[in-house]
Amino acid sequence: MIQDKQCMLANNVSDGEGRSYSFLKHFLQLFVLALLVIVVLLGIFHVIVIRSERSAVEAHELSHVHDGEKIIKTTLQQITSDLQLLAHSPILQSFLKEGSIDPFNDLRREHLNFATYKKMYDQVRYLDKSGVEVVRVNYNNGSPVIVPENGLQNKEKRYYFNSTFSLDSDKIFISPLDLNIEWGKVEIPHKPVIRFGTPAFDWNGHKKGIVLLNYLAVEMLTKVKKAMSHEGPDHAESDHASGRHMTSEHIYGSPMLLNTEGYWLLGLRDKDEWGFMFGNDLTFSREYPLVWQRISQSQYGQLETPQGLFTFTTIFPLEEGQVSSTAVPHVFSASHKKLEPAEFSWKLVSFIDRQHLNQISWHYWQRTLSLFMAFFIMLVPACWYFARMRISRERAEEMMERYQFIVNSSTDFMTMLDSHYTYLAVSSSFCEALRLDRHEILGKTVAEIWGEEGAPKAIKYIDQALSGQKSTYTAWFHTPQFGKRCYDITLTPLQLKSGGFNYCVVVSRDITEKKKSQDKLSCAKKDWERTFDAVPDLIAIIDDQHRFVQVNKAMANGLGLSPDECIGQTCYELVHGTDSPHPECPHSKLLQDHQVHSSEVFEGAIGGDFLVTTSPLHDSDGKLYGSVHVARDISASKREKRRQEQLNILKENLLKPEPLDGKLKEITDCIVKIFDADFARIWLIEPGDICEECYHAVKDDERHFCLKRDYCLHLKVSSGRYTHIDSEIHRRVPAGCYKIGRIASQKENKFLTNDVVTDPRVHDHVWAKKLGLKSFAGYRLTSPEGKAIGVLALFSKHCIGENENFLLEGIAATTAQVIRTSQAERDVRQTRDSLQSIVDNVDAMIYIVDLATDEILMANAYITQRFGEVEGKKCWAVLQKEQKSRCDFCQAISIQDVDPINIDHISWDTQNTIDGRWYECHDKVIYWLNNRLVRIMIATDISDRKETQEQLQKYAKTQKTLLGEVNHRVKNNLSAIIGMLHMEEERLEKRDSIYVGIMHDLVSRIQGLATVHSLLSAGEWQPLALDHLCREIIKVALSTLPQGEKAHLDIQKTNIKIGSDQAHHLALVVNELATNAVKHALTEGNPLQLEVRIRERDTGITDLIFRDNGPGYPREILAGDNSSGSMGVEIIKGIISSNLHGNVNFNSDNGAVTTLSFKVSVGQNGDKNGE
Repeated sequence: MIQDKQCMLANNVSDGEGRSYSFLKHFLQLFVLALLVIVVLLGIFHVIVIRSERSAVEAHELSHVHDGEKIIKTTLQQITSDLQLLAHSPILQSFLKEGSIDPFNDLRREHLNFATYKKMYDQVRYLDKSGVEVVRVNYNNGSPVIVPENGLQNKEKRYYFNSTFSLDSDKIFISPLDLNIEWGKVEIPHKPVIRFGTPAFDWNGHKKGIVLLNYLAVEMLTKVKKAMSHEGPDHAESDHASGRHMTSEHIYGSPMLLNTEGYWLLGLRDKDEWGFMFGNDLTFSREYPLVWQRISQSQYGQLETPQGLFTFTTIFPLEEGQVSSTAVPHVFSASHKKLEPAEFSWKLVSFIDRQHLNQISWHYWQRTLSLFMAFFIMLVPACWYFARMRISRERAEEMMERYQFIVNSSTDFMTMLDSHYTYLAVSSSFCEALRLDRHEILGKTVAEIWGEEGAPKAIKYIDQALSGQKSTYTAWFHTPQFGKRCYDITLTPLQLKSGGFNYCVVVSRDITEKKKSQDKLSCAKKDWERTFDAVPDLIAIIDDQHRFVQVNKAMANGLGLSPDECIGQTCYELVHGTDSPHPECPHSKLLQDHQVHSSEVFEGAIGGDFLVTTSPLHDSDGKLYGSVHVARDISASKREKRRQEQLNILKENLLKPEPLDGKLKEITDCIVKIFDADFARIWLIEPGDICEECYHAVKDDERHFCLKRDYCLHLKVSSGRYTHIDSEIHRRVPAGCYKIGRIASQKENKFLTNDVVTDPRVHDHVWAKKLGLKSFAGYRLTSPEGKAIGVLALFSKHCIGENENFLLEGIAATTAQVIRTSQAERDVRQTRDSLQSIVDNVDAMIYIVDLATDEILMANAYITQRFGEVEGKKCWAVLQKEQKSRCDFCQAISIQDVDPINIDHISWDTQNTIDGRWYECHDKVIYWLNNRLVRIMIATDISDRKETQEQLQKYAKTQKTLLGEVNHRVKNNLSAIIGMLHMEEERLEKRDSIYVGIMHDLVSRIQGLATVHSLLSAGEWQPLALDHLCREIIKVALSTLPQGEKAHLDIQKTNIKIGSDQAHHLALVVNELATNAVKHALTEGNPLQLEVRIRERDTGITDLIFRDNGPGYPREILAGDNSSGSMGVEIIKGIISSNLHGNVNFNSDNGAVTTLSFKVSVGQNGDKNGE
């Protein structure tokens, strides 16, 4: 008895240790797995974000290069349009026609006005056909002046004059972008210019000279630099210096403009630019040779090198009808080559160095590392508290939004009108908008172009301009290219001092989007005001003196005032009722540090907990003047958070090893806390134990009637107002009695009421009213089969809402699970004890071993008697002698890499090194307690049987040796007989030829039998393959062929095997057929051909067909008459019918055909299965 108690105590201790170990093991597994998942996910997230950022950088760079390209092309198109305008100017035509002083002065004033208005040309010139400057206007740093006659130069030897003057009408020369040269030297400071020239023709088509514009390219290069580097490269450097995160939106490339030879027109450093003007080799191709090789061979693209990211495109400055020439560094050098549009190009390159690219990776490495540390810190408590639950982690992968700034350069419409409202000159953009060629517009009036709808208003302002007044107006016009658009139109008068024609210049700028934006802004303001009042959060705008500037309706309603009554009052007086702001006031903190502040506060005046956020407000000068104050009601979420914390504590406590009553008490205590219940109780259905003295047994009304005396509800725990469980009324409740009994008896699945004082289902209304109770909730606790096992109930002074009811149902389900688990553990312990008593009576070793640790969890008395106490020890340490690890024959080694549950039981024999006995072992993997994988082992002592088997093996080995000796002696005897027969045959051949054939046949038959014997003995008297037997017998017969004769043997392969008895008989028959074929089928000049076919019928009969290519059988044999006395035929018939129990058929078909039909057997007694 004492020993049994000690065993039970040891088992309980072992189970407790097992649960603790399992919990710790599960925690470690969950922790390691979650940590690996976090590392992988953060790695994937990091890679995705880095790739996304790099893609964004590349996309931004492509956009910047596109913007720079657009600026250059737009600028060149505008200059070309200006050049055409001057070349076709009526004033120039008048000068070319008359050549007098008045048109000359008009031409000078026109050039001066043009330079003054445009402010983009360093020089505006007209040169005659000898290269002499006739008119020259210098920009003069923003104050254009007409160069006097003594300052005019002869440009006849300059490359651009010759290249321009050689062009036809309407052709344009565009020089390479280089530095301006004055009086034979490069002008200081450097002045990048592009010369645009076109020949000037008079009305008769005679070439008179050229019009030349020196465009100040520094303006274009500055625009390109700003567009491609976000206000220049210094901006990106300032971002980095100020510590801002370097993402795709903050990294900008450094622009570079290269000519065809790779010289810098716009470089990373000023000293690298214009190398070709000074004869040095500072080129892009020299500094970045591999990059230049790629750029020079492609029109556009992107490539990344160890230096950084290069984004480039090719710009072709020349359009159809335009030419250029190669760059000339020397003043009077001639151009090497005239360039067509496809031959003249620039390379626009944007470059981001490697340091800035690496800053993106470093920034996100820091962010990823921070996330990893945060996850790691949270992971330990989370895995500890939820070791028995699957941790779900919300995956949130939000791609960063991409913003791409697109600068759309708008081209103004520019035209020139005379006093008759006739178009004298138009820009290319104006023609494009109207989808008309220039010649279709020139010479036509405003009314002809715009029709009666737009002409009257335009003519009104044209008249003002022609009278000398500059005028501006806004109008909507419809163009075929752009549709209906709004334009800001400026008309500038242009009057000739000579009293000739009066002109006006009209510039039209598209302001449609600006107009629409103004309209939308007005609508948005109204929408904002409506949205401001519709938001349920409490929103207010507070100035720097804590006064309300504006409040929404929700804020005013919370204060019980109207919005107008709140304005002007201080927030601390109106909301908090104090004379000064609170020290932790978020608005006060914002006024000090100008940062956003958020905090959770409780404010009873406006009803509950709020999340308050203040955001700074700045005026147009950046000065802080107040904040936006947003208060969001979080009362419900705070209550839910506190409730969830209590539930988490409950879950943690339920996982601890504790008696059932203690866990049930944890549940009722938790219900009282989180639901503010007055009291909560749990009853369990158990057998009746006090039926005779039960309070309800003596009552005879339905309210107390006990339906069954074999079980009732036992009050187990009570929390809250009442904590005792031994009250006379409630300690036992019969099924069907009161609310509790009805819930347990399946009459009601649950009972919920929020009016216990008047609900007719509640009996004691006076008691409920006295305690101030308002609600009651009861829930049936069920087994997996739906059978009631108890009731959970509570009373509360508050209403139980839908969310509370949902949580209580979950707690009831958890309670039922706790009860079922406790009962299951109790059943497991009982089952274990029963199993132990059974296996102790088995005459074999039975023990259970943990698959992972080799620990013996249970062992029967058979093992204990032989090896002592083994539970809790390693199996190999106590069952084998001096073993330090798993045994070599252990099956746990062979199944560790596969799913062990899918493996059938494994059996093997082994000798124990302690007692020296042999055991037959059987091993099977099963699930044990807590889903623990174990091996159940059964080892039976087979030492006696093993000894018997060894003796039998010795006898079998001796028998095999004797049989081999017999076979050897028989083979030798047969060889001796054949040798003696050969000697007798040679002797008879000399004396009596009558017996030679008989002796020859006899030798052949004995050789066939010897061959069969040799095959059987070599195969240890196992059945022989039928085709192999036929082949070996026929080879023996063919060995007697005369010298020089050949034979062809064709035997069908088959899987049929034949036993030793039939093999001897069939060998004689086949030998006889082969011998007859050698005697009768062999003819001179015709090789012998033998064919054997084997087939098995469905009836089990096997047909062996032997065919030769001889003359065939004689007619008497075919007729069944063997009067000739052929011994071979008689032998064949006799053996087939008597020994093989079959039949034979002789036939002639291009030779002798013999069909043997018999039933094949592979055993000694004729049974095909050898039994």
